[in-house]
Amino acid sequence: MKDYKKYFPFFKYNPKKVYLDSACMGLKPYKLIESINEYYLKYSICAGRSTYRLSKELEERLDISREKISKLINAKSKREIVWTRNTTESINLFARSFKYEKDRRRVIITEKEHNSNHCVWKELSKKGIIELTILDSNRDNTFNLNILEDQLKKGDVILVSTVHVSNLDGIENPIKKIADLSHKYGAYIFIDAAQSVPHTKVDVVENSIDFMAFSIHKIYGPTGLGVLYVKNDLFDKIDLYNVGGDTIKNTFILKDPEYRTYPYRYEAGLANFSAIYSVSSIVDFVEKIGYENIEKRVNYLNNLFRKFLKNYEEIKIIGDTDDRNVKGITTFFIKKFTRFSEDEETIGEKFDRKYGILLRTGFFCVNPYFDNRERKGEINPLHYPAIRASFGFYNDEDDLEKLEKSIKSILKSLKGWPTL
Repeated sequence: MKDYKKYFPFFKYNPKKVYLDSACMGLKPYKLIESINEYYLKYSICAGRSTYRLSKELEERLDISREKISKLINAKSKREIVWTRNTTESINLFARSFKYEKDRRRVIITEKEHNSNHCVWKELSKKGIIELTILDSNRDNTFNLNILEDQLKKGDVILVSTVHVSNLDGIENPIKKIADLSHKYGAYIFIDAAQSVPHTKVDVVENSIDFMAFSIHKIYGPTGLGVLYVKNDLFDKIDLYNVGGDTIKNTFILKDPEYRTYPYRYEAGLANFSAIYSVSSIVDFVEKIGYENIEKRVNYLNNLFRKFLKNYEEIKIIGDTDDRNVKGITTFFIKKFTRFSEDEETIGEKFDRKYGILLRTGFFCVNPYFDNRERKGEINPLHYPAIRASFGFYNDEDDLEKLEKSIKSILKSLKGWPTL
């Protein structure tokens, strides 16, 4: 198995740690750090606001990053890319500025949305701006297309907003089918691609996506930078959001401001120049490794892990469906009481302190799912917390072996405890 860890300084400084929290944060390669340093060493200036040559040169370099991100998702133009701070801001920008119609203002989401794609719609619904429908998933957590079509047939849905790959269970939603159904009944489609773009080639044209959001920090890039993709002919559906700074073409005392064209009219304030500058190097890095290799490695390890977990009746996998439909993330319960001593208070701390395994426990910002399934009696609250292992292409079989050994050891320590 090829060694990708050599590209990431994390493993140099943490050689005994097994990092399995890539759904939260992709690790940073040397290439990224070199690129960020290059901006601060060579430039450390503003782009686009000054006429001197170095500023113009920087502006051209930033434009290359926008171009490369657009090609990464097969957008038709770099002008379809809006820079934001992260996926959360991208969703909020879109949701709060989208022009809802008087007779079509219902938005559909699912129980499995990240809080970023849940709370903003709840707020808009509370204010009477939209009507909100939250769909249940199938029993195995897969997307229910029949329920979606039943809702779309009512004719009042303006938008379907859903996750591509769930950060809860790694299940991939059939976004092309969702998009086609939505368009059939006159609705638009918004995709939260935060978990898919890091590991999968997402083609916005092939999948008929109208709007999409993702974060650069999950694609092994810098923190504080996100993307909102808007299909070129749909910018007229989005009103102004934040204004000032680089959104302005001209301002007056007695007349309204004149705003720049898209995408710049949505990028208020001083840009995160160092992060945008470094995006070019990250896209080059990902393309050099190859999405095919990334996806193959991540899914191979994840599928082996799921197969391992299924050997234990004390383990309950969340989203126990066809493994081929699961991308790089596995979440599970240990069906026993898993709070230990005060020194090792939680199961997550035990994985870290005793075994050097860095993974995630809790609700993973998908609280509504747990609330819904608990009310239905499908989740036993005594099983909390849920445990999530999310793989990156830098992980290898040695990491998987250490994870499996740690779980065996924990289960052995709980052998005399009743299964709940």
